[in-house]
Amino acid sequence: MIKVVLLKSVNQLGSVGSVVLVKPGYAKNYLVPQGIALFANKAILEKMDFNKKKLLEADSVNAKKAAQIASISQNIMLDVSKKTFQDVKIHGSVSSKEVAILLSQEIKKIINQQASDKDLSISESDIDSYISPSSIKFFTSIKEIGEYKISVTVYGDVKFDCIVNVVKE
Repeated sequence: MIKVVLLKSVNQLGSVGSVVLVKPGYAKNYLVPQGIALFANKAILEKMDFNKKKLLEADSVNAKKAAQIASISQNIMLDVSKKTFQDVKIHGSVSSKEVAILLSQEIKKIINQQASDKDLSISESDIDSYISPSSIKFFTSIKEIGEYKISVTVYGDVKFDCIVNVVKE
């Protein structure tokens, strides 16, 4: 296990500025290359103490934007058209990438409709940084026509559920 300092909040790991122990592969292959963490050494820890206030402010802004995205996205129903066989089964399955693209598009439409709302601090350009295939969680694989509930983790502990409706193409 090695120590890393988190630059962003990570669900079930820690918040910004936390020093956590993780497996070396997780740190080297994911956390550090993605800009989520830095290897903890004396110089980094001193620098983090100095910059922690700025990081916490940035984290607060990100959490606020994520909460706004979650609140406007709560009741979204996404329609996915798929080719079928045997009237019910679809060719392949619905991927998290497909859902992320459709969800981003739908949220951007909602933001454009609510553009006059002064309390809205998110813009279209913010959406793609919060909604990605890795933020989508399927409760079951989607291989048939029907409605499926999915969970979307926007940022840290900010989540919302929506419905994916798979229809015949």
